[in-house]
Amino acid sequence: MADKITLNIYDLVGGPIWVSTEDGQKVYEKIIAAFRAERAVELSFANRQIMITAFLNAAVGQLYNGDFAEDFLRHNLSAAEISGDDSEML
Repeated sequence: MADKITLNIYDLVGGPIWVSTEDGQKVYEKIIAAFRAERAVELSFANRQIMITAFLNAAVGQLYNGDFAEDFLRHNLSAAEISGDDSEML
């Protein structure tokens, strides 16, 4: 994909606490929309205070349900401004 869009999770969720699956679903839907528009996605983890696995599973985990090949995701989904612990969780 030629173009890359940066999605700021803080802006999508409306704050620094990322714990609900509903908020994770918002992020997931933005990622899917970008992929359908043939754009790669960079997720910005800037300003995160709290994040739990349930949020991350809703936001990113469900991308691995078979609709997208792992190779596609490896090349078209990236993370920025992410801590080492969050990177491991991702």
